[in-house]
Amino acid sequence: EKVPYSTSSFISMQADVKSLMVADFKPLFDAITPDAGSREAYELVKNWDGEMRANEAAPLIFSAWYRELTRLVYADELGDGLFKSAWDQRAVFLHSILKNSGGQARWCDNTATEKMEDCAQVMAQALRLAVADLNHRYSSNMQYWRWGDAHSALSEHRPFSKQAMLAKIFDVSVPSSGDSYSVNVGRHNINHEAQPFANRHAASLRAIYDLSDLNQSVYMHSTGQSGNRLSPHYADFAKKWAAMDYISMTTNRSQIENGAKGRLTLTPAKP
Repeated sequence: EKVPYSTSSFISMQADVKSLMVADFKPLFDAITPDAGSREAYELVKNWDGEMRANEAAPLIFSAWYRELTRLVYADELGDGLFKSAWDQRAVFLHSILKNSGGQARWCDNTATEKMEDCAQVMAQALRLAVADLNHRYSSNMQYWRWGDAHSALSEHRPFSKQAMLAKIFDVSVPSSGDSYSVNVGRHNINHEAQPFANRHAASLRAIYDLSDLNQSVYMHSTGQSGNRLSPHYADFAKKWAAMDYISMTTNRSQIENGAKGRLTLTPAKP
């Protein structure tokens, strides 16, 4: 059977920001009994479809909840030193704990307390901590929370990103969608205290090649065409890249000339 793939269908595929991890954890989140301080955040996530869109608050709330949950579940068993080096998203491990696969729900108990905590308590506590953390990081007004603002795709300059003043000039940053478990991937490192949701790993180059007519192929990359910071083309692709916009490829000389921004001539030095 012939499948009607096209350039537009592949663009939709590359733009897919549905998180498979969220799909697994969402029923567990929905079962939380929130307190008054976290109810608004809970309702936003409960009524959310699991798409990691940059302009929404729910993806950020869920990600902050998941981050706090990982800390609550296994920081006490590992201790500060080992936990910091082992802290990661670990979705399969955490899902097994919350589903009590093989009795693994025992990880939800806090070994530092005498009472026995269960996973329902820990999930509710993680939501309270997540709301407090987001209030501190962004705003006490939830309407200003946006996943894209926290999940900004950062293209660091090497080596100027190592110097704070130069980094502000040379780094390229743009709000982005997706997460570590979506096709349009945007992996974040939850163990990074200052920027735990920043997009650290994504598709820097996207391309779709039309083998029936190569001149109909399209591409986009994450910063710009120029490495010169003074050029207007240093970062002019960043917003287009985040918006899943594309530029046509062509080998047609007349089209190249008509759309040219200029011409760079390299002349060999005379001996």
